Amino acid sequence: MKRWSLLVVVVAISLLCVILAVRYGCSKRCYRQTTSPMVPTIKVGDHIWVDLSAYAKSRPQRWDVVLFHPPAAAKRDSRASWDMRVVGLPGESITIQDDGIYIDGKRMAQPPIVNAIRYQPPPMEGYQIEGVVFPYAVPADAYFVVGDNTTAFDSRFWGALPSQNILGKVVGK
Repeated sequence: MKRWSLLVVVVAISLLCVILAVRYGCSKRCYRQTTSPMVPTIKVGDHIWVDLSAYAKSRPQRWDVVLFHPPAAAKRDSRASWDMRVVGLPGESITIQDDGIYIDGKRMAQPPIVNAIRYQPPPMEGYQIEGVVFPYAVPADAYFVVGDNTTAFDSRFWGALPSQNILGKVVGK
């Protein structure tokens, strides 16, 4: 009888662990970086971990790195997933100048991880595409994303990223 009770407890705990792993732990996936928008933070060839359920109960925060499907205005490869850093939140007015990023007219302090990166307005000379006009009003339910590679093809060129395109949060490499 004791063995039977012990077996029931072990099976119940194992089942609970499986349920919790499926609900919380299996939402992380590993992706290989194949493009350069996040260099020097994430280099081509690096493997990144993405939490696909990170935004199930919360919204992306400023400075998060998100994995997403590019919007129609940016699509070059419909199968691609890109990763970039969130700098503008829904409803904000963003301006990128040579001396930094301004949100609703206030210059934003960058976190230490990107302190050495100088985000700048898009270089218009030599580009076939037109960039956004600053100040840029980030639509509701959209985000303004930039690559840590300051020459990346990002929101500075194609506008805001719709929130439904976001797949998850990059949580490590």
